[in-house]
Amino acid sequence: MYNAHATTLRIQSEFFSNFQPLNKEFRIHCNSKIRESEAGITIAAGAAVDRRIKSLLIAYSTPPDGFLIENIQDAFYVHFLFALRERELGSTFAIFTSIIVDGFKYLEQHWPEMVEDIANGTINATLTLPASIREKLTKAMGEGDAERAAEVRRECERGQDGIMRRLWPTMQSITAIDNIGLRETLMQTVAKGIRVYSMLYGSSEALIGFNLNPIKEGYEEFVLNIRDVIFEFINEGDVYEDNPKTFLIDEVEIGKKYELVISQLWGLYRYRFGDVIQVTGFYQNCPKVKFLYRTATLLNLFGEKVDQVVITGSLTAALGNWQGVTLKHYSVTESTMVSAARANTDDKSKGAHYVFFLEMEGNDEDTSVRNIDTDKLSEQIDENIYNRHEFFRTFRDTNQISSCKVYLVKSNTFGKLKSFVLANTTASEVQFKMPKKLRTKEMTVLMLDNLL
Repeated sequence: MYNAHATTLRIQSEFFSNFQPLNKEFRIHCNSKIRESEAGITIAAGAAVDRRIKSLLIAYSTPPDGFLIENIQDAFYVHFLFALRERELGSTFAIFTSIIVDGFKYLEQHWPEMVEDIANGTINATLTLPASIREKLTKAMGEGDAERAAEVRRECERGQDGIMRRLWPTMQSITAIDNIGLRETLMQTVAKGIRVYSMLYGSSEALIGFNLNPIKEGYEEFVLNIRDVIFEFINEGDVYEDNPKTFLIDEVEIGKKYELVISQLWGLYRYRFGDVIQVTGFYQNCPKVKFLYRTATLLNLFGEKVDQVVITGSLTAALGNWQGVTLKHYSVTESTMVSAARANTDDKSKGAHYVFFLEMEGNDEDTSVRNIDTDKLSEQIDENIYNRHEFFRTFRDTNQISSCKVYLVKSNTFGKLKSFVLANTTASEVQFKMPKKLRTKEMTVLMLDNLL
């Protein structure tokens, strides 16, 4: 943790001329449940905050006990409340950009209560906080700050356009993984004038690498963290083999794609990580890599193995033909999964194919959404995949794979999917990633139950 913090501070100091390392950071966090094995070993998500590390959290605007909150709504309230009390915050951090977007939607609804708490030095009584946490947070609020409360009220009443720089003029950067393509939306709305980038490439298993050039727009590459992790590499073409040949860090080649294998200090030995990366260059003989996709998200009916880079690019290109519509979320699966989920689906009337579920921005009654011809859109997506992937093209030409199928789903369908995943897995709120591929019958049923 110390190594990562020191490295990120140095990078920020180098690339952001107005960066002040002593300014506090606004961190948005919801804790995940922490449990122990029979041997007393702590088991938790990589982002979990344990009471034993509270002393390391002094750099943030929220008091350490605020990071122990496990309810996302209460966590949003507390983190925003303490951030709003500060006039000089230097940066914002969340694991994913989606958490920041959701947080500012929450602020838009609840800022009046926060203003009242800032003025009075109180914590809203409706929050379901453990008594010990509430007591410490209330003490940290002090006696209230009517002047700052008035400033916050004035800026919130002006709306959310550029609100971060208005609330915190010293805010220099936002660090978050852009998991669903919200970076540009942030920079054009609440974060106008503030750079949004991903400082780290990490997971619960390990911190994989650092972004040494955060100001490089629209392209992120990471220098591997060889201090804490031993890396091996599997050629992309061999990722489905049970015992593939691996390469060491001095054997990889620029431009080639590999699945990562990691060994680290906390018990994982030669662990197949599942991330496929591309080597983009070297920094002092250490590889720089770009994340491409996870092997678990490949579409694979007959061994064609179409990755999410191809799927996302094809979907984006196809939707470019439709004016006035903006994609909010998508997920895709094979028709075999749809048939297993719903016996009476019309997908059985055609050969094996890919099935897309799309949720668009706006209201379900919007004319621009209702006017989408899903058959035509299906053809456009299919054509784009055909032109981008050699093996898909081969199977389409022989009619082994049929054309794609597109379904539009109702507003908030993917919100329901998120709730379902959180309720039925060990995933934590702040580490949640919207599934790009539906891999269970239950998830697919949820989609089919919410078609427009």
